[in-house]
Amino acid sequence: MVRSGPAQWVKAGVEFVGEQQLSAVVTREFSDWNVRPVGHPEAAELKMARRGDTLSVQVRLPGQDWGLLRVAYYPPQVPAVVGVFACSPGRAGFQVRFSAFEVGAPEKGALY
Repeated sequence: MVRSGPAQWVKAGVEFVGEQQLSAVVTREFSDWNVRPVGHPEAAELKMARRGDTLSVQVRLPGQDWGLLRVAYYPPQVPAVVGVFACSPGRAGFQVRFSAFEVGAPEKGALY
């Protein structure tokens, strides 16, 4: 998740919406949401890159190459924090495992 405040943030990950979906929610006063069916992978890797006024979300499933999930406008002058995020609004006891988390400069030659 990248967050500048309650009215400006981006989250991405795997959500259960009838079935597992790759998901990205972008909020700038109002939220919009995109999903892509993902099946039942054991893991998913996500990476976000902020360049200028753009924030991109890429995903990689086991045995696959990186693919673009979302490109969104994100004002370059607005400071943001970044971190992991998990929730289960419907059921207590939901478990999630994060196996790695890194913050660094965007990679050269990335998709976007």
